[in-house]
Amino acid sequence: MARLDRRDEGGFFVSIVEALGPARQAERLLGRKQARLVEAENTIRVDAIENVLGEMRRARQHDPPVGFRDFGANNSMFSRALCLSDGAPFEESLNEIGGEDSLLLERLTMRGLRFAWAARAIKAIDPTAQVFGPSSWGATEMVNFQNAPDWRAHARYGSFLALYLDAFRKASEQDGKHLLDTLDVHWYPFTSRGKLFRTDAEALDVIRLDAPRSLTESGFVEDSWVARALSSAAADRLGLPILPSLRRIIARRFPGTKLSISEFNYGLGKRIPSALALADALGCYATGGVYLATHWGSLADLLSESYRLYRAPDVLGGGFSGHTVSIRQSAADTLSAFAADDGSALRLVLINRAPREIAVEFGAPRRRFRQTHGFEADRSTFGERTETPRENDGAVRFALPAYSARRYLFV
Repeated sequence: MARLDRRDEGGFFVSIVEALGPARQAERLLGRKQARLVEAENTIRVDAIENVLGEMRRARQHDPPVGFRDFGANNSMFSRALCLSDGAPFEESLNEIGGEDSLLLERLTMRGLRFAWAARAIKAIDPTAQVFGPSSWGATEMVNFQNAPDWRAHARYGSFLALYLDAFRKASEQDGKHLLDTLDVHWYPFTSRGKLFRTDAEALDVIRLDAPRSLTESGFVEDSWVARALSSAAADRLGLPILPSLRRIIARRFPGTKLSISEFNYGLGKRIPSALALADALGCYATGGVYLATHWGSLADLLSESYRLYRAPDVLGGGFSGHTVSIRQSAADTLSAFAADDGSALRLVLINRAPREIAVEFGAPRRRFRQTHGFEADRSTFGERTETPRENDGAVRFALPAYSARRYLFV
């Protein structure tokens, strides 16, 4: 079951190259001499990372503990590769991880973010710390490092992410410890018809509501450049749906590594479609083999209702948690369904993406219906609903309002 969280200034996910932010904060922790920053990137010297982590570890020894638990080894590597210059105070480390099979492409690479070295420093100071990377910004970086001119020399790996994982696997085998805990990427919805990121345009409602289908639904093809970039899934090649494809590459190149989505955003939250799209994506992450998922941006307005759908307690005091339960359904174009069983209760989440009421029949052998929570277009605040399903020959039948999300409790 994924951890579903918000990534912001109060969160727990910190990139080691951005952990301190402004120079004055770095000086407070490191001292003026050690806080040598690349001003344009707010990055810190790699040889200062141990001091940063040491300070963070001491902070965690407070009662109650404070500080950080998860660390990102990179962030949007390609965009930073274009910004860092030869004058940056880093050492180039092409051989640091994998010799000639290094994850660092010779021409478009982050200079000197010595990934394995940084991971070793983190693990040495806090063996329980979790290291994430490479936090690729999008599909083209995941596939071939944004059409890197020297990609042909590395194309035998199938994708940049496969290359990245393979390099960390080799370094981990050499060290005798898993240096990369989680393969991390960013995932934003796109369309050829406009902008979905932090918008709520009514003209894009149907596209926005369909966007999460690219996460897990086989056969669904979105109308965007992403579908073209991910058109040849096989072995180490990425394709849609993206979550099974990422899990397959992990299993092939670095088994035991977890998967995270540290940035995603399905809309502004001013209108119900973006709240439903976010709720749908959270369900995919929670049941799709994702260890951690952190939303990019404020959870203002209706977006907070999407999280309450999974996290708010019911009459038993629990939320959507436990073991994922597989669901077969035949209305993927209008309905999303997710289920989890914590041993004492089964919780079913249904999302109606249609502008009309739909009826859903659900078979729950040896389970008794107990409670309903949700939100919908006409009543957008999450809360308990008095709807009671009709029982029909061992199954229960629900009526889902137009543009609605429901969580049903069975005991």
